[in-house]
Amino acid sequence: VWPGSPFTEREVAKGQRALLSRMEAESSVLLMVHCGPAGVSTTVSSTADNTLCSEDVREHPIESGSPSLRSVLSSKTAQARVVLTAHGHTHAGVGQTRLGRIPVANAGSLTMSYAFSLIVLTRELRVPDRHSRRWRVSSMQQLELKGCNEGEPLLLSGAEMFVRSPSLRTLAVVVFLLVGVLLVHLVLRGYRANGTGHYEDEYACLGGRS
Repeated sequence: VWPGSPFTEREVAKGQRALLSRMEAESSVLLMVHCGPAGVSTTVSSTADNTLCSEDVREHPIESGSPSLRSVLSSKTAQARVVLTAHGHTHAGVGQTRLGRIPVANAGSLTMSYAFSLIVLTRELRVPDRHSRRWRVSSMQQLELKGCNEGEPLLLSGAEMFVRSPSLRTLAVVVFLLVGVLLVHLVLRGYRANGTGHYEDEYACLGGRS
């Protein structure tokens, strides 16, 4: 419906399968893509306009997902390794769903609808080998900074929205501080030398390890 990618679906699927095949068997994969998989609610546009604020419903919803990504995620390899698939592209498809056992999240568009997601990943605790402990999604929240009828038009550029929205500025500061604290924690507490001059992270995925 909206062409524009320089790659065909076949090329996309080939690249995605090659990427997953290079992962170690015990890896936990967080997949972040622009376009989500076909056939799930988060890639269906049912509003007349591509926003959450339209009052008109399409008689024939637009399927904007990728068939090739759906095929890749439906494989046993992906179902075993992919912890979460996060995507955008479909502004009116904000929300969460599943494809098989894989959670799929469309975080939304801040510039189109002021929507965003908070997703918490937790590592399994009862596996003796830390490299075999899978990550899992322990919670997903869908939030909106502003409603459709709160006066200010929603179709703003990213710069305009940042300047006009105190809530967004506050959120940006909080996220910046949290990222800074996390980085300091990882540097001071989470790394150890492995004898080769490289480092292994006890908590996160480095070099293909989970």
